[in-house]
Parts: sequence; structure tokens; C-alpha cells
Amino acid sequence: MTNDDIIKALSGLDGWKWEARFCGAVKVWNNPPKMVFYDEDLPRYLDSYDAIIPLIQKQDMIVKASMCKLIGVKHDYCAWISATPSQICDALLRATGKWKE
Repeated sequence: MTNDDIIKALSGLDGWKWEARFCGAVKVWNNPPKMVFYDEDLPRYLDSYDAIIPLIQKQDMIVKASMCKLIGVKHDYCAWISATPSQICDALLRATGKWKE
């Protein structure tokens, strides 16, 4: 997956809906919906713990346990810090079945 593909997949897990007709993403639960264009407001999942950790916290325990196994750390809440944000993104997409070769 390219970085663009990864960011789109992660933002989808985070509640963003991609609208091809606008070439951007819409945060669907805002009223009115918030429109952003690709790099403007999307969280920096690939290089920021501040962006990826809240997304992990939204996942169920099965996904979290699977991620720890993929990263190669024991299952606890602090274990993700031993990996880079990019490694965490990869593990999250694989654990949720969103990774594409």
C-alpha cells in the first residue's frame, strides 16, 4: 500500500468518508459535515503518536491483541510505544483486514 492508501484506510477507520466527487474526505458525524482536502486536516497517522494512539483506543480488544502480536510486543496498553507510528499503522490495518498488497 502507498502512504496515500494507508492514510485513506486509516481515516476510514476513524470515521472519515471519502467523497471522490470532491477529491476530499467528509467527517460524517459533524453537523454540518466537515469537508477537507487530502493533506489539510487529516490526522498525521504515519508519523504522529498523537494521531494513531486515539484511533487504536477506539478498536476492540481482539484488534488490539492482534496488533500486539503483529508488532511483536506483549499485550499491554503501553506496548505500542515501542513501535514507530508507521509500524503501528501497518499493524492496525492488517489486524482489521484493511491491508491490501
